[in-house]
Amino acid sequence: MKTTAWLLAITLAATAPVASAQRATDDQQALRQRIEARYDVVPLTGGIGLRPRTRGGDVRLIEIADGTISLNGVAVTGRELRDRIGADADAILQVSYLSADDQRALFAAEKSPARFDVFNVATDDYITVREIADKLELPFAQIVPLFLANFAAMTDRLPVGAVAKIVIGESRNFPDLAKIWHDQVASGALSALEQLIKRAQDRGEVRPGDARLMAFSLMGPMLMGVLWRETLQPAGGQPLDLAKLAAQHGETVLGGMLTESVN
Repeated sequence: MKTTAWLLAITLAATAPVASAQRATDDQQALRQRIEARYDVVPLTGGIGLRPRTRGGDVRLIEIADGTISLNGVAVTGRELRDRIGADADAILQVSYLSADDQRALFAAEKSPARFDVFNVATDDYITVREIADKLELPFAQIVPLFLANFAAMTDRLPVGAVAKIVIGESRNFPDLAKIWHDQVASGALSALEQLIKRAQDRGEVRPGDARLMAFSLMGPMLMGVLWRETLQPAGGQPLDLAKLAAQHGETVLGGMLTESVN
C-alpha cells in the first residue's frame, strides 16, 4: 500500500509541470485567438499595435509598449481602458504584462515564418531574391518573374495587406507606423529592385531611364492587388489571384523595359 502511494505521488509530481505547461499554452492560444478575432496586429517599436477590425467607437489604434497601453496615442489606465473598450480590456491588459519578445512569440504563426514579424521576414525575402540573382547572374527577364512571384507567395504567408491597410489609414496620426514600414519594408524592396534594374541597364538588357521609377512601375500593380484583396474583395469585389497577376504583369512590363536586342 505504501509503495503504491509513493508511486502515485512520484507520478503526480512528474506530470504536474507538463500539465501546467499545457494549461499555459492553451491559455496563450485562447488569448491570441481572442485578440486576433477583434484586432489586426502590427509590430511597433518596443511593442505591438492593435487596430480594431470594426469601428464601433472612437478608438483607432491601441499601442502596447513597455507595459504602457495607449489609445490613439494617449496613455490610459486600466480603468480608462475598460471604460473605452469594454470587455476587450482584460485580454489587452494580459498582453501588456508580456515582454516585447513574448508578445512576438504569442503572435507568431505555427510551422511557418513569423506571421507577426512581417517587416523582418519581408525584408529577408527581398534580400534572398537579390542574392540569388547576384550569385546566379540571372538575366533580368528571369529576375522579374522570380521577384514578383516571390512577392505574391509572401502575401499568402504574411499579413502584408492588413499591415499596409493599417499603415495607409493611420500613418498620419501615428507616424511610427509609416516610419517602420518605410525603413524596414518599402525602402528595402525598392532599393533591391532599383539595384537589379541598374545592373541590367549596365549590361544592356533594360532600356535607359530612371531605375527607381521603373521599380515603382514594377511593384505598383502588385500593391494595388494586395489592397484590392484586403479591402474590396471582402466587400463583394471579384476575387483576385495575386500569383496570376504577378505572372501576367511580369510579361507585360518586360515588354516595355527590355531592349530590342533582348526582346
